[in-house]
Amino acid sequence: MSPNTQKLVLTVPSSKMAAVLKVLQQFEAVKVDNLADIIKRFVRNAPKR
Repeated sequence: MSPNTQKLVLTVPSSKMAAVLKVLQQFEAVKVDNLADIIKRFVRNAPKR
């Protein structure tokens, strides 16, 4: 992550998720990770002991 970027956590009702994602896709510089992907990456990179 470059020093000019920030992370933001959003809590969105399931019924509104598609609409929120549609809006975010309009921005080239926005990367969307879902919570499951973040957890998988954390577990994969966590120390084994």
